[in-house]
Amino acid sequence: MKKIVLILTLLAVVLPASAQTKKARRSQKSSVQKQSVQKAATQNKTMPSRQNEIKDIDMGSQFDSLGTQQDVVDKAMALQPDNSMRVVQKREVDRNWRLEFGGSYGFVNGGDSYVDTRNWGANVDLHITPRWSFGLRYIDSKNELTAEGKRVFDAQAGSGSGTVPDIDFPINTYLAVVNWYPIYGKVSWLESAITQFDFYLLAGGGTVRLDSGSSAAFTGGVGMGIWWNSWLTSRIEVRYQNHKDKIYNGERSVDSIIANFGIGFLL
Repeated sequence: MKKIVLILTLLAVVLPASAQTKKARRSQKSSVQKQSVQKAATQNKTMPSRQNEIKDIDMGSQFDSLGTQQDVVDKAMALQPDNSMRVVQKREVDRNWRLEFGGSYGFVNGGDSYVDTRNWGANVDLHITPRWSFGLRYIDSKNELTAEGKRVFDAQAGSGSGTVPDIDFPINTYLAVVNWYPIYGKVSWLESAITQFDFYLLAGGGTVRLDSGSSAAFTGGVGMGIWWNSWLTSRIEVRYQNHKDKIYNGERSVDSIIANFGIGFLL
């Protein structure tokens, strides 16, 4: 009987203590959860203000701290002092009211199929501005038979019979042209020298003296002028030319493509 009373007494003491411990743990857990919720709410409230701070940053003032454009270039050059930079800005060769004298050599594609023509030429150009110039061309033509022409003439000479084609060929040409230079640039040769060049269009007309007589001529084309320095020049030119020649059965229109290369001097 004493044992039963003792057990009941212990249970009366232990059970309330255990209940109080569980209640304390639940209260502590609830408090921690409330603190977490309050912390998250506080962070959500502060995020918009931080975003506004980011938006309010003046990017211009940040970059202004780097300095002016020249300061940036100087800083970059200080990091790589061995590098050099060159910029196409203005024409280095002055061509305002200057005379250009030159000579040229060229090939003729077209014309009489039995004649091969090579041109030697002389030219003078008056540069009004770097955009415009007016020029005169004299062209001396050297003619010889093509392989087909030699075959036909040799066959006739050997047999003493057959038909010999009638041919006509240019002897010299006089032209007046106008040149327009819409595009220019510069090129660096192994970083040792810079050369200026211009692409140009040309158009003009004149007279062609042929074996059969004279004919009016019209021409137009494109070219590239290279200004090596203030006095030495080169030209690469391709142009179309039309004139009329005469053979035994009448007059015919002759279309030619002429390509030439020249060297000149600026005064």
